[in-house]
Amino acid sequence: MSIEEILVISEIPVAVTRKQIKNLHLAVYPPTGRVTVSAPEQMPISAVRIAVVTRLAWVKRQRKEISLAPRQSIREMTDGESHYFLGRRYRMRVVERSGPTRISTRGKATLVLEAREDASISAKLNALDHWYRERLGEVVPPLLEEWSQRLELDGITWRTRRMRTRWATINVKSGIVTVNPEIAKQSLESIESVLVHELMHIFEPNHGEGFIRRLDMHLPDWRARKSKLDSAMLSCEDWKV
Repeated sequence: MSIEEILVISEIPVAVTRKQIKNLHLAVYPPTGRVTVSAPEQMPISAVRIAVVTRLAWVKRQRKEISLAPRQSIREMTDGESHYFLGRRYRMRVVERSGPTRISTRGKATLVLEAREDASISAKLNALDHWYRERLGEVVPPLLEEWSQRLELDGITWRTRRMRTRWATINVKSGIVTVNPEIAKQSLESIESVLVHELMHIFEPNHGEGFIRRLDMHLPDWRARKSKLDSAMLSCEDWKV
């Protein structure tokens, strides 16, 4: 079972998780610049600290890039506001109407919000979140089915859950891929690359050379896709979970 410790290095909190792996893995995640380390179970904490210190300049560069990344303004769910789906920008049109709050598209560039005049912003945002999850239900299963066949995997399932620092994660024992509904805003290529990345962990638990070799073999352009995703506009949200 993994154990998490917190190191503070140059005033930066670093979450250290112990795993049954051979090599240490250091990562910096948007949207907050959270720094994590996956370390072998028997590695002394002093060795973990030294490993992070030696890459401190890289960590600071990554955190700076994340902090400077473009962000959407707070969503007010009003006429003319921009929203994104599969990498395409949609302009919102608000239609006052009785009944439940709901979202739909019109043409290739309009997102229609139907809501009562007194509907709260929270209700509107919940409707948008529900819409994103439904759309992922149309996009994710075909991709997982295709890649399960390519990789000769059985029993892969998925679910959605909001996460602070990840687009997706996988439980390699159960074969469940957990997808952040925020990924629905990104391009289909980006969504595919995130899913393939997670499926690779079934064969390679960490991000070592074996993991990279598998990605190079199955998704040769993954670096370009990752670069595009890393530079994507971050949402401005009050994360609750």
